Amino acid sequence: MYIGFAIFVLVITTTLAIPVNLSFHLSVSRVIQYTVKLRWLFGLVNVNLPVLESKVSLDEETVVLNVLEQTKSAVGSNKKHSFRGKKSPFSAIIMKPFRQRLIRLISDLWRAIEKRNLCLFIRVGLDDPADTGKLWAMIGPLSGFASNIEEASIQIEPEFNETIFKLNSSGSFRVVPLRLIYLIIGAFLSPPLWRGIKQMQRV
Repeated sequence: MYIGFAIFVLVITTTLAIPVNLSFHLSVSRVIQYTVKLRWLFGLVNVNLPVLESKVSLDEETVVLNVLEQTKSAVGSNKKHSFRGKKSPFSAIIMKPFRQRLIRLISDLWRAIEKRNLCLFIRVGLDDPADTGKLWAMIGPLSGFASNIEEASIQIEPEFNETIFKLNSSGSFRVVPLRLIYLIIGAFLSPPLWRGIKQMQRV
């Protein structure tokens, strides 16, 4: 019985140690198109999602972008209420040990994934150039940060002359499932992370 269990664990561990390759392409410009290809176990598992298309109206795009603006105002109001002593589930982020452990987990997961030819291009424009300026004030700093990310080419641009939303992204990832499981288990065994989760539950 013990030998059978040991063989089972060995087989599972060996299988999870085999890298998974995932490649994708996403394009949004009035029509959404994307393809996803997954390859694992030296080609024994080969999944190809077909090209899918769906029409996107400019009205829908404007609604999405307006939601981003409303999110910005909502975040601002939450900050004002926080000074009055009201707590939110995100109060755990204030805890430095929890924040450091969460950042470390995200950083470890990012490094554990091998990225190849990762590209992202976004162009955004609203009906009113002033509204585009307000939106860019929110996502502009994010664009500057994203452009400095290594192993990826990320470009976000505003368009002040027309209503537009274009997105083009492609790339491939190579990851060892066993390594991801190890990192996630290590994080959940960390006391700072559990204290932060309990803080959220109390709120």
